[in-house]
Amino acid sequence: MDKKILEHLLEEVREGKLPVAAAVERLRTLPFEDLGFARVDHHRQLRQSFPEVVFDAGKSLDQVRGILTSLTSRAEHILMTRLAPDMAAALAPDFPGARYYPDSRAWTLSRGEIPDRGRGLILVISAGTSDIPVSEEALVTARIMGHRAD
Repeated sequence: MDKKILEHLLEEVREGKLPVAAAVERLRTLPFEDLGFARVDHHRQLRQSFPEVVFDAGKSLDQVRGILTSLTSRAEHILMTRLAPDMAAALAPDFPGARYYPDSRAWTLSRGEIPDRGRGLILVISAGTSDIPVSEEALVTARIMGHRAD
């Protein structure tokens, strides 16, 4: 849950548009939501300015889908790393607008404008073709987290 969503929730309560009990139910999963196979940290965005990043290696498609469903209910911008190409293809219909980066196996979903958090330009420099996957992951990570990067 990011600051903007939390502020909107509190405004709805203040204006009488949302009962307190309904607001409490929405906040029930703060800071963590236990999915049985994973605990999703919904409070991380408030603490660190970006939601939990999902490391996908070793997770099943159903686990990844469950984590993504949970995150997308509360976060505007999501980053997953080490996502296999077949899993990215299987997730595409459920998460329109997501972008997959096959070299780094990174996956992003942005709904809305990414806030500018940078103070300058981050340059990602590769020493050769074997560095391309990690370089692309660094570039994707910097950009989704609101930094200018080339």
